[in-house]
Amino acid sequence: MNDPKKQLREKLETCYAEYHRQWMQLPAAELIQKAEEIAAVQLMAKEVPNQVSAEQAEYLLQFKNPLEVVCDSWLSENGSDVSVIDEELSHVLWRLVDTGDAEVIYETESPEPEKLYFGIFHVQENGNETRFASIGNHDLLYTADQLRRYVQHEDAASTFENLYPNRVEITEHEFDRYVRERLDDSCRVADAFHIDFDKGEFSGLRIMDGWESFQIKDICSAVSHAMRKEGADTEEQWDRLLDRLRGKEITPNNQYRFLEGERSLRPEEISFSGDIDQNDNLLNFYVETNFNVDEVFGTDVMTAENDDFLNVYADYDLEENCVCDTLTGKVCIMV
Repeated sequence: MNDPKKQLREKLETCYAEYHRQWMQLPAAELIQKAEEIAAVQLMAKEVPNQVSAEQAEYLLQFKNPLEVVCDSWLSENGSDVSVIDEELSHVLWRLVDTGDAEVIYETESPEPEKLYFGIFHVQENGNETRFASIGNHDLLYTADQLRRYVQHEDAASTFENLYPNRVEITEHEFDRYVRERLDDSCRVADAFHIDFDKGEFSGLRIMDGWESFQIKDICSAVSHAMRKEGADTEEQWDRLLDRLRGKEITPNNQYRFLEGERSLRPEEISFSGDIDQNDNLLNFYVETNFNVDEVFGTDVMTAENDDFLNVYADYDLEENCVCDTLTGKVCIMV
Protein backbone atom coordinates (compact mmCIF):
# COMPACT_ATOMS: atom_id res chain seq x y z
CA MET A 1 0.00 0.00 0.00
CA ASN A 2 1.34 3.45 -0.93
CA ASP A 3 2.35 5.59 2.00
CA PRO A 4 1.51 9.24 1.15
CA LYS A 5 3.82 10.56 3.89
CA LYS A 6 6.75 8.58 2.51
CA GLN A 7 5.89 9.67 -1.03
CA LEU A 8 5.74 13.31 0.05
CA ARG A 9 9.09 13.04 1.88
CA GLU A 10 10.72 11.71 -1.30
CA LYS A 11 9.10 14.42 -3.43
CA LEU A 12 10.22 17.15 -1.03
CA GLU A 13 13.77 15.80 -1.14
CA THR A 14 13.69 15.95 -4.95
CA CYS A 15 12.35 19.52 -4.87
CA TYR A 16 14.98 20.55 -2.33
CA ALA A 17 17.75 19.09 -4.48
CA GLU A 18 16.55 21.21 -7.41
CA TYR A 19 16.45 24.33 -5.21
CA HIS A 20 20.02 23.58 -4.05
CA ARG A 21 21.21 23.10 -7.64
CA GLN A 22 19.79 26.51 -8.59
CA TRP A 23 21.34 28.22 -5.55
CA MET A 24 24.80 26.91 -6.43
CA GLN A 25 24.59 28.71 -9.77
CA LEU A 26 23.78 32.12 -8.27
CA PRO A 27 26.32 34.79 -7.43
CA ALA A 28 26.86 35.69 -3.79
CA ALA A 29 24.86 38.93 -4.03
CA GLU A 30 21.72 37.12 -5.22
CA LEU A 31 22.14 34.43 -2.57
CA ILE A 32 22.12 37.15 0.10
CA GLN A 33 18.93 38.62 -1.36
CA LYS A 34 17.31 35.18 -1.26
CA ALA A 35 18.38 34.48 2.33
CA GLU A 36 14.82 34.49 3.71
CA GLU A 37 13.55 32.19 0.96
CA ILE A 38 16.51 29.81 1.40
CA ALA A 39 15.97 29.62 5.16
CA ALA A 40 12.27 28.86 4.66
CA VAL A 41 12.96 26.16 2.06
CA GLN A 42 15.51 24.48 4.34
CA LEU A 43 13.16 24.67 7.31
CA MET A 44 10.12 23.31 5.46
CA ALA A 45 12.11 20.50 3.83
CA LYS A 46 13.19 19.41 7.30
CA GLU A 47 10.01 19.92 9.32
CA VAL A 48 7.07 19.16 6.98
CA PRO A 49 7.76 15.39 6.72
CA ASN A 50 7.71 15.16 10.53
CA GLN A 51 4.46 17.07 11.02
CA VAL A 52 2.28 16.39 8.01
CA SER A 53 -0.62 13.96 8.41
CA ALA A 54 -1.36 11.27 5.83
CA GLU A 55 -4.37 13.25 4.59
CA GLN A 56 -2.37 16.48 4.29
CA ALA A 57 0.42 14.62 2.48
CA GLU A 58 -2.15 13.26 0.02
CA TYR A 59 -3.28 16.81 -0.65
CA LEU A 60 0.24 18.20 -1.18
CA LEU A 61 1.26 15.38 -3.50
CA GLN A 62 -0.97 16.82 -6.23
CA PHE A 63 1.41 19.77 -6.69
CA LYS A 64 4.42 19.68 -8.97
CA ASN A 65 6.46 21.47 -6.28
CA PRO A 66 4.82 21.00 -2.86
CA LEU A 67 7.88 22.50 -1.18
CA GLU A 68 7.24 25.80 -2.95
CA VAL A 69 3.57 25.70 -1.93
CA VAL A 70 4.36 25.20 1.76
CA CYS A 71 7.27 27.68 1.80
CA ASP A 72 5.23 30.49 0.26
CA SER A 73 2.41 29.89 2.71
CA TRP A 74 4.83 29.76 5.64
CA LEU A 75 6.50 33.04 4.66
CA SER A 76 3.13 34.69 4.08
CA GLU A 77 1.88 33.78 7.55
CA ASN A 78 5.06 33.86 9.64
CA GLY A 79 8.00 35.43 7.86
CA SER A 80 11.42 34.09 8.83
CA ASP A 81 11.58 35.02 12.53
CA VAL A 82 9.20 32.49 14.11
CA SER A 83 10.77 30.37 16.84
CA VAL A 84 7.77 28.11 17.63
CA ILE A 85 7.68 25.74 14.67
CA ASP A 86 5.23 22.95 15.58
CA GLU A 87 2.11 25.00 16.29
CA GLU A 88 2.66 27.47 13.45
CA LEU A 89 3.45 24.83 10.83
CA SER A 90 0.40 22.82 11.87
CA HIS A 91 -1.65 25.96 11.22
CA VAL A 92 -0.07 26.50 7.78
CA LEU A 93 -0.77 22.92 6.69
CA TRP A 94 -4.34 23.13 7.92
CA ARG A 95 -5.02 26.40 6.14
CA LEU A 96 -3.68 25.07 2.83
CA VAL A 97 -6.17 22.21 2.91
CA ASP A 98 -9.00 24.32 4.32
CA THR A 99 -8.91 27.13 1.76
CA GLY A 100 -7.82 25.22 -1.34
CA ASP A 101 -6.38 28.47 -2.74
CA ALA A 102 -3.09 26.80 -3.71
CA GLU A 103 -4.85 24.67 -6.32
CA VAL A 104 -5.55 27.84 -8.32
CA ILE A 105 -2.09 29.37 -7.95
CA TYR A 106 0.37 26.46 -8.28
CA GLU A 107 0.91 23.87 -10.99
CA THR A 108 -0.53 20.46 -10.25
CA GLU A 109 0.31 17.01 -11.58
CA SER A 110 -2.87 15.11 -10.76
CA PRO A 111 -6.66 15.48 -10.86
CA GLU A 112 -8.58 16.99 -7.99
CA PRO A 113 -7.43 15.33 -4.74
CA GLU A 114 -9.65 13.14 -2.65
CA LYS A 115 -12.00 15.19 -0.46
CA LEU A 116 -10.76 15.59 3.13
CA TYR A 117 -13.21 15.21 5.99
CA PHE A 118 -12.80 16.77 9.41
CA GLY A 119 -14.72 17.18 12.63
CA ILE A 120 -14.92 20.33 14.74
CA PHE A 121 -15.04 20.40 18.53
CA HIS A 122 -15.86 22.94 21.22
CA VAL A 123 -14.70 21.53 24.56
CA GLN A 124 -15.12 22.94 28.06
CA GLU A 125 -13.22 21.11 30.77
CA ASN A 126 -12.05 22.18 34.23
CA GLY A 127 -12.98 25.77 33.49
CA ASN A 128 -10.93 25.84 30.27
CA GLU A 129 -12.39 26.29 26.80
CA THR A 130 -10.95 25.24 23.45
CA ARG A 131 -12.09 24.84 19.85
CA PHE A 132 -10.26 22.66 17.39
CA ALA A 133 -10.59 20.77 14.12
CA SER A 134 -9.30 17.27 13.42
CA ILE A 135 -9.00 15.61 10.02
CA GLY A 136 -10.93 12.36 9.75
CA ASN A 137 -14.53 11.22 9.53
CA HIS A 138 -15.31 12.04 13.17
CA ASP A 139 -18.96 11.02 13.28
CA LEU A 140 -21.12 10.56 16.37
CA LEU A 141 -20.37 6.85 16.79
CA TYR A 142 -16.60 7.35 16.70
CA THR A 143 -16.62 10.46 18.90
CA ALA A 144 -18.95 8.86 21.46
CA ASP A 145 -16.55 5.92 21.78
CA GLN A 146 -13.61 8.32 22.18
CA LEU A 147 -15.58 10.08 24.91
CA ARG A 148 -16.38 6.79 26.68
CA ARG A 149 -12.73 5.69 26.64
CA TYR A 150 -11.65 9.07 28.03
CA VAL A 151 -14.28 9.18 30.79
CA GLN A 152 -13.46 5.61 31.82
CA HIS A 153 -9.72 6.39 31.77
CA GLU A 154 -8.93 3.79 29.12
CA ASP A 155 -6.62 6.34 27.50
CA ALA A 156 -3.81 8.17 29.24
CA ALA A 157 -4.70 11.58 27.78
CA SER A 158 -4.66 14.34 30.40
CA THR A 159 -7.37 16.30 28.56
CA PHE A 160 -9.95 15.29 25.97
CA GLU A 161 -8.35 17.38 23.23
CA ASN A 162 -5.12 15.42 23.64
CA LEU A 163 -6.91 12.41 22.13
CA TYR A 164 -6.50 14.30 18.83
CA PRO A 165 -2.73 14.85 18.37
CA ASN A 166 -3.16 16.27 14.85
CA ARG A 167 -5.77 18.81 15.92
CA VAL A 168 -5.64 22.44 14.82
CA GLU A 169 -6.87 25.20 17.09
CA ILE A 170 -9.62 27.30 15.51
CA THR A 171 -11.30 30.52 16.56
CA GLU A 172 -14.90 30.94 17.66
CA HIS A 173 -15.63 32.63 14.32
CA GLU A 174 -14.13 29.70 12.40
CA PHE A 175 -16.07 27.20 14.49
CA ASP A 176 -19.31 29.02 13.70
CA ARG A 177 -18.43 29.13 10.00
CA TYR A 178 -17.87 25.37 9.95
CA VAL A 179 -21.16 24.86 11.79
CA ARG A 180 -22.93 26.71 8.98
CA GLU A 181 -21.11 24.52 6.47
CA ARG A 182 -22.33 21.42 8.29
CA LEU A 183 -25.91 22.68 8.31
CA ASP A 184 -25.59 23.32 4.57
CA ASP A 185 -24.72 19.61 4.25
CA SER A 186 -21.06 20.27 3.46
CA CYS A 187 -19.26 17.15 2.30
CA ARG A 188 -16.10 18.03 4.20
CA VAL A 189 -17.38 18.88 7.70
CA ALA A 190 -18.04 15.38 9.01
CA ASP A 191 -19.65 16.51 12.27
CA ALA A 192 -19.63 19.18 14.97
CA PHE A 193 -19.68 18.73 18.74
CA HIS A 194 -20.02 20.71 21.96
CA ILE A 195 -18.63 18.72 24.92
CA ASP A 196 -19.00 20.36 28.34
CA PHE A 197 -17.39 18.17 30.99
CA ASP A 198 -18.10 20.75 33.68
CA LYS A 199 -21.86 20.39 33.11
CA GLY A 200 -21.72 16.75 32.01
CA GLU A 201 -23.32 17.52 28.64
CA PHE A 202 -22.59 16.37 25.09
CA SER A 203 -24.13 18.01 22.00
CA GLY A 204 -23.97 16.94 18.37
CA LEU A 205 -25.11 18.87 15.32
CA ARG A 206 -27.85 17.30 13.19
CA ILE A 207 -28.32 18.74 9.71
CA MET A 208 -32.12 18.79 9.90
CA ASP A 209 -32.64 19.50 13.61
CA GLY A 210 -29.67 21.57 14.76
CA TRP A 211 -27.95 20.93 18.10
CA GLU A 212 -29.12 17.92 20.11
CA SER A 213 -27.85 17.43 23.66
CA PHE A 214 -27.45 14.46 25.99
CA GLN A 215 -25.94 13.75 29.33
CA ILE A 216 -22.37 12.46 28.95
CA LYS A 217 -23.21 9.40 31.04
CA ASP A 218 -26.03 8.51 28.63
CA ILE A 219 -23.72 8.86 25.62
CA CYS A 220 -21.13 6.60 27.26
CA SER A 221 -23.74 4.01 28.22
CA ALA A 222 -25.28 4.05 24.74
CA VAL A 223 -22.01 3.61 22.82
CA SER A 224 -20.92 0.86 25.19
CA HIS A 225 -24.20 -0.92 24.43
CA ALA A 226 -23.74 -0.31 20.69
CA MET A 227 -20.29 -1.86 20.53
CA ARG A 228 -20.75 -4.64 23.02
CA LYS A 229 -22.34 -7.09 20.57
CA GLU A 230 -19.74 -9.23 18.85
CA GLY A 231 -19.86 -9.32 15.07
CA ALA A 232 -22.09 -6.25 14.75
CA ASP A 233 -21.29 -4.19 11.66
CA THR A 234 -21.20 -0.39 11.64
CA GLU A 235 -24.83 -0.07 10.55
CA GLU A 236 -26.03 -2.26 13.41
CA GLN A 237 -23.84 -0.34 15.88
CA TRP A 238 -25.47 2.90 14.70
CA ASP A 239 -28.94 1.39 15.17
CA ARG A 240 -28.09 0.22 18.69
CA LEU A 241 -26.59 3.61 19.61
CA LEU A 242 -29.53 5.67 18.36
CA ASP A 243 -32.08 3.28 19.85
CA ARG A 244 -30.40 3.58 23.26
CA LEU A 245 -30.34 7.39 23.06
CA ARG A 246 -33.98 7.70 22.03
CA GLY A 247 -35.87 9.74 24.63
CA LYS A 248 -32.66 10.74 26.49
CA GLU A 249 -32.33 14.17 24.88
CA ILE A 250 -31.80 17.04 27.30
CA THR A 251 -34.68 19.52 27.31
CA PRO A 252 -35.11 22.70 29.37
CA ASN A 253 -37.10 20.61 31.86
CA ASN A 254 -34.53 17.88 32.42
CA GLN A 255 -31.18 19.66 32.20
CA TYR A 256 -28.85 18.94 35.07
CA ARG A 257 -25.49 20.01 36.43
CA PHE A 258 -22.56 17.63 36.85
CA LEU A 259 -21.45 17.67 40.48
CA GLU A 260 -18.00 16.73 41.71
CA GLY A 261 -16.60 17.55 45.13
CA GLU A 262 -13.24 17.46 46.86
CA ARG A 263 -13.15 13.70 47.51
CA SER A 264 -14.57 10.41 46.24
CA LEU A 265 -17.38 8.47 47.87
CA ARG A 266 -15.86 5.65 49.95
CA PRO A 267 -17.22 2.07 49.63
CA GLU A 268 -18.02 1.86 53.33
CA GLU A 269 -20.23 4.98 53.02
CA ILE A 270 -22.54 3.39 50.45
CA SER A 271 -25.86 1.98 51.71
CA PHE A 272 -29.39 1.79 50.34
CA SER A 273 -32.90 2.13 51.69
CA GLY A 274 -36.48 2.26 50.48
CA ASP A 275 -38.08 0.49 47.55
CA ILE A 276 -36.29 -0.48 44.36
CA ASP A 277 -37.91 1.16 41.34
CA GLN A 278 -37.60 -0.01 37.74
CA ASN A 279 -37.49 2.38 34.78
CA ASP A 280 -37.23 0.45 31.51
CA ASN A 281 -33.94 -1.44 31.76
CA LEU A 282 -32.74 0.40 34.91
CA LEU A 283 -33.19 -0.55 38.56
CA ASN A 284 -33.17 2.58 40.69
CA PHE A 285 -31.81 2.52 44.29
CA TYR A 286 -32.05 5.28 46.88
CA VAL A 287 -28.61 5.98 48.39
CA GLU A 288 -28.46 6.87 52.07
CA THR A 289 -26.58 10.13 52.50
CA ASN A 290 -24.84 9.27 55.76
CA PHE A 291 -21.76 11.17 54.65
CA ASN A 292 -20.75 14.74 53.90
CA VAL A 293 -22.51 15.34 50.57
CA ASP A 294 -20.91 18.78 50.17
CA GLU A 295 -17.43 17.20 50.19
CA VAL A 296 -18.40 14.44 47.74
CA PHE A 297 -20.65 16.37 45.33
CA GLY A 298 -19.54 19.97 45.76
CA THR A 299 -22.98 21.12 46.91
CA ASP A 300 -23.87 23.56 49.67
CA VAL A 301 -26.64 21.81 51.58
CA MET A 302 -24.98 21.06 54.91
CA THR A 303 -24.45 24.60 56.09
CA ALA A 304 -26.20 26.44 58.87
CA GLU A 305 -27.58 28.93 56.35
CA ASN A 306 -30.11 26.51 54.82
CA ASP A 307 -32.22 23.43 55.46
CA ASP A 308 -31.80 21.96 51.98
CA PHE A 309 -31.02 18.28 51.42
CA LEU A 310 -29.86 16.05 48.60
CA ASN A 311 -31.57 12.90 47.29
CA VAL A 312 -29.08 10.55 45.63
CA TYR A 313 -29.82 7.51 43.45
CA ALA A 314 -27.79 4.69 41.91
CA ASP A 315 -28.87 2.77 38.80
CA TYR A 316 -28.27 -0.83 37.78
CA ASP A 317 -28.45 -1.60 34.05
CA LEU A 318 -30.26 -4.90 33.51
CA GLU A 319 -29.21 -5.16 29.86
CA GLU A 320 -25.54 -4.54 30.56
CA ASN A 321 -25.57 -6.39 33.93
CA CYS A 322 -23.57 -3.64 35.57
CA VAL A 323 -23.90 -0.63 37.86
CA CYS A 324 -24.08 2.69 36.01
CA ASP A 325 -20.93 4.73 36.60
CA THR A 326 -22.72 7.98 37.56
CA LEU A 327 -25.00 8.72 40.49
CA THR A 328 -28.03 10.93 39.94
CA GLY A 329 -29.54 13.28 42.45
CA LYS A 330 -31.76 16.23 43.15
CA VAL A 331 -31.25 19.11 45.56
CA CYS A 332 -34.45 19.64 47.53
CA ILE A 333 -34.83 23.26 48.62
CA MET A 334 -36.76 23.97 51.78
CA VAL A 335 -38.83 27.15 51.83
